[in-house]
Amino acid sequence: MNDLLKTILIAFVLTLSGCYETDIDSGKKIIEIDFSDTGTTRENDLNNDSKPSLKLAIAAMTSPKETYNHYHELIRYISDSLGINIERSQKKTYAEVNNLLKNGNVDVAFICSGAYIAAEGGLPVDNIAVPMIGGSFFYHSYIITHVDNDINSFSDFKGKSFAFTDPLSHTGYVYARCLIQKNEYSLADYFSKTIFTNAHDNSIQAVARKMVDGACVHSSIFDYIKTKNPEKVKNIKIVKVSDPYGMPPIVVRTALNDKIKQRLRNILIKMNMNNRGRRILKSLLIDKYVDSDSTDYTSVRNCYESLLK
Repeated sequence: MNDLLKTILIAFVLTLSGCYETDIDSGKKIIEIDFSDTGTTRENDLNNDSKPSLKLAIAAMTSPKETYNHYHELIRYISDSLGINIERSQKKTYAEVNNLLKNGNVDVAFICSGAYIAAEGGLPVDNIAVPMIGGSFFYHSYIITHVDNDINSFSDFKGKSFAFTDPLSHTGYVYARCLIQKNEYSLADYFSKTIFTNAHDNSIQAVARKMVDGACVHSSIFDYIKTKNPEKVKNIKIVKVSDPYGMPPIVVRTALNDKIKQRLRNILIKMNMNNRGRRILKSLLIDKYVDSDSTDYTSVRNCYESLLK
């Protein structure tokens, strides 16, 4: 695809989203692709207002439609098991979900490990469970490009265009920043153009459509798409795989009733012990949920700290 066509495509996306921002570090214009359709819905019996409610937020690591498909049955299972209605809020950015947690406006949240570490010490939350996928408690960041591109290492992206997911996403932003720092460059000097897509599947889509030369994405989401919809990644090649990182946690507000907190933890950890739970987990390509002690976030924390030096 020539530069003119790329420019036209990106201009078209800007017309749809109507927004862009300036990166604090580089001073460059950062295009933000907005595929969002966020809001609040209630899972379980929509007409049964007599039941107590639990407020749950999702940091949208995938686009709104995919996020709904991904979490709908899981949240319904939790709601049925607790006997409590769940009011689900889906937010466009990780920072929005962190703010809800910080202000006590949600009880439970699915957040990414990067957002968890970025707000470490500032969020009044407890990590209650993490998923085990493919026998592992860890995942990676994939650096990807289109198969047509003559790009075979991260250094080949110098002067190229690149897609990020969210400023608090470790696999979708911070990891690439750490690689740039190791190469002794600044973000302003490395890429010709960068965009924020607000979701890992959107970043994959941007590379597949040649809107950008590359992106960094969550390995579990890439692998999920590859299994469920292989045609969406058939023209994608993985250039680099990061070190392992601790799985994204499910967190609850520290002040949440201890009995509800413990019941929620037990429901998640015992999901693989009944037919309905196993079916839902299988559809999500999750082996099971395990206690949060199984996850180590040291490598994520180290990367963040290196950027603050």
